[in-house]
Amino acid sequence: MENGNEKFLVSMYMSNKDLSSSLYSGTLSKDVGLSTLLDWITRLKIATGAAESLCYLHHECVPPLIHRDIQASSILLDDKLLVKLGSLCGVCTEEDISQNWIAKFLQLPKYI
Repeated sequence: MENGNEKFLVSMYMSNKDLSSSLYSGTLSKDVGLSTLLDWITRLKIATGAAESLCYLHHECVPPLIHRDIQASSILLDDKLLVKLGSLCGVCTEEDISQNWIAKFLQLPKYI
């Protein structure tokens, strides 16, 4: 912090960890029982929260951001099962994706 070049990501404490650990190991906070998590309405709430988070990255951020690592372990859940996206190290801009995707797809070097 002395030289001002360090960056920190500060996030809320997610008591229900991530979606994969909540679904597969049954580790939930005391406020939310396993039967509540497996309820279809709750699953829809989690899916909608993840979709809204992605929509925010794609349509509200300037420049638009692409997550590139969506999986159950990158969907974080708080005590009310509200969604926050994790694994943000793979986030990049739309321009970066379009340039790199064509090169990867064609197996060409990035700069021709």
